Amino acid sequence: TMVLQNDTGYKPSELKDCAHIIHDLQLNKRQSTLLAVREKYNQHK
Repeated sequence: TMVLQNDTGYKPSELKDCAHIIHDLQLNKRQSTLLAVREKYNQHK
């Protein structure tokens, strides 16, 4: 948007790759956390 461009000096197209990388990292973090929780509670005590 124009607000983004005016406030940061970057065009949305210049931030697209960065936004995708951050999104992928966030998705991987969520999946890793859920996997750790599953593994914890699947262990027999």
